[in-house]
Amino acid sequence: IETLQETEIIADQEAEELKETMRQIIDKADKNSPSRTFEAVDQMKDKLKNSAQKALEESRNEQSALDRIEKLNRDLESALESGDSKSASALSAELKKEIESSAAGKKMDTATRENLAKALDSLSDGGQGSEESLQKAAEQLKEYIDQRAREIKKNAQKLQKARLVDRKTFEELM
Repeated sequence: IETLQETEIIADQEAEELKETMRQIIDKADKNSPSRTFEAVDQMKDKLKNSAQKALEESRNEQSALDRIEKLNRDLESALESGDSKSASALSAELKKEIESSAAGKKMDTATRENLAKALDSLSDGGQGSEESLQKAAEQLKEYIDQRAREIKKNAQKLQKARLVDRKTFEELM
């Protein structure tokens, strides 16, 4: 429960409710009928594992979106370096769309998202945009991608350490 709360998979209130449920299971434990207690504990364990599995799947999807965003960003930088404004314009529009529609983009802090959108808008509208603002936005995007990738990995490691996800699923994400 604490690991799910720590990794923000469950809210504080839900964690408290689960802890209370666990206390009730312990309080109602009957040494003459331990199978009932074990069954209740197993059900709680399954619920926690399901929450972890769902969160890990969301993380996997977010990581895929981050990978797409990173590739589009690299392609955009290449197009700009080669002076291919038509490709740069199309790539900036595609990158902006990916950021706006993906879970990875929605988790981006507001300032980074706004700076990036402004720089990409100027480019996708056919304008040249400021080279400096585009470089700054690209750097912010790279930093964001690296930060989120580290957070995803760290949370997955916590889930695996708490044995809320199996080794195979953990390794697939990493």
